[in-house]
Amino acid sequence: MELIIELIGKILGAAIVALLFFALKKLKEYIEIQKQSIENKDLLLLIESLVEAAEQMFKLNDPTGEKRKTYVEEQLVALGYEINKKLDAYIEAAVFEINHIE
Repeated sequence: MELIIELIGKILGAAIVALLFFALKKLKEYIEIQKQSIENKDLLLLIESLVEAAEQMFKLNDPTGEKRKTYVEEQLVALGYEINKKLDAYIEAAVFEINHIE
C-alpha cells in the first residue's frame, strides 16, 4: 500500500511540474506578444508623428510626396530602424490616414 501511495505521489508531482512548465511557457509567450504589441504601437505613433511633421514642412513644395517619404525614412534610419516592407506599410498607412482626415 505504501508503494502505491508513493507511486501516486510521484505521478502527481511529475504532473504538477509538467503543468507548471506548460503554464510558464504560455505566460512567457503572452508577455512576448504584449511586449511586441506595445512596441508596434509606439512605432506606429512615431511614424504618424514623422508623417505629420513631413506634411507640415514639405506639403507645399512636394506635390508627389517623395521628399516627405524620404524625410520620414531618413528620420527612422537615424533612430536606428531599418526600412523594410513592414515599416514601409506603416508609413503608407499613416499617409493614408492623414489624407483621409483632411
